Amino acid sequence: MQADTQTDAPAGTLIKTTLTDFPALVSCAVFLCGCNLRCPYCHNAGAVTGELPADESVSLEQILTHLEKRKNVLKGIVLSGGEALLNWRTPIIMERARSLGYKIKLDTNGTLPEKLRGLLESPDLRPDYVSLDIKCPGERLGILGVGDDERERMQSRIEESSRLIAEFLPARSREWRTVLVPGLIDIDTIKDTAEIIPPAHRHDARWYLADFVPGGCLDPAYDSVTAYSHDEAMAILGEAKRIVPGALLR
Repeated sequence: MQADTQTDAPAGTLIKTTLTDFPALVSCAVFLCGCNLRCPYCHNAGAVTGELPADESVSLEQILTHLEKRKNVLKGIVLSGGEALLNWRTPIIMERARSLGYKIKLDTNGTLPEKLRGLLESPDLRPDYVSLDIKCPGERLGILGVGDDERERMQSRIEESSRLIAEFLPARSREWRTVLVPGLIDIDTIKDTAEIIPPAHRHDARWYLADFVPGGCLDPAYDSVTAYSHDEAMAILGEAKRIVPGALLR
């Protein structure tokens, strides 16, 4: 844990109330700073780079205060990023949230399986729900800033995280998601992407495919990328469902 003097430093951004980020629960969502990927289509550039406008950022102290004040209204908290597992504040927030009776949802890119395992094995810190963001198959990880010599190792780490959430959590408490970014995900690569979900759990896996939305991207070049048409997205979904029957277009 970092020194207490850092609890008032910028930690990320806070959505005080959300009805969409945690299935069936009125929640708040915290987007913590720091990420080990550089997804060019990311809409949380400030969380990735840590360069947040002062009027949008909150400190750890403010997050914990919000949890205390809203404990009789909110039922859950979503920890996202960036990559929440990189941030030293994550277990502190989880401990406080759990002590106040909150359900906890974790969003992760799956690249830190040892940190994920540590949470899943902890009776006190195990998230109630985990969403694993499968960005793309290993062959295209370079687009996310992963070096050629690291792609195979990174792919293995994501696969390990995928196995962990399948083994530790029941089907109702986990999901996978993939954004349909042209040039990253297409009808030819969706099969390899689907195979990151463990074979033994594909029958009950919830895998959400989300439309790419241009605008405000980390790489401004992606602001002019045209999203797939509905028919194109449905064709990709059809291929995904051949491997993961529960795949859905969100």
